[in-house]
Amino acid sequence: MTLENFIYESVDEIFSGDYDGTKERIIKHKDIYQDDTAICFSLLALGSFVKKQYDEYYQFMNDAQFLVEQSKDYMTNILHELVLGHVNFTEKNSALYSINYNKARKLAIKFQKTAFFETFLRCRGRKKSSPTLIFSRWGLVFIFVFHNV
Repeated sequence: MTLENFIYESVDEIFSGDYDGTKERIIKHKDIYQDDTAICFSLLALGSFVKKQYDEYYQFMNDAQFLVEQSKDYMTNILHELVLGHVNFTEKNSALYSINYNKARKLAIKFQKTAFFETFLRCRGRKKSSPTLIFSRWGLVFIFVFHNV
């Protein structure tokens, strides 16, 4: 399994409600592949946030932030910004989520990983009743979520 597929599967499982099983798998992955520790902490932070376990979220996110700052790996940086963007988007903090998503987008373009960026945005908690429209203009990312009323 590639690292990208591990991330996609973990994100899908987190948003489908199976965080506990996913958490165990992420921790096992972290122990085996120590180079991916920052990625695992970002995924654990995302899962904790989705489950509303905010104490764990802040702990995992602080650990991830420290490791991301030390990392030169582009996937680590892109994922961390996408997780921060999701958190700020969920909290309706439009100024910050725009910054996070655009930083992730620029990194994805720079390292030719736009497919990873777009796939993450598509699988990040979209429900069948709320399609998401994502497009990029003028160097910015715009995300619209439509809800059936």
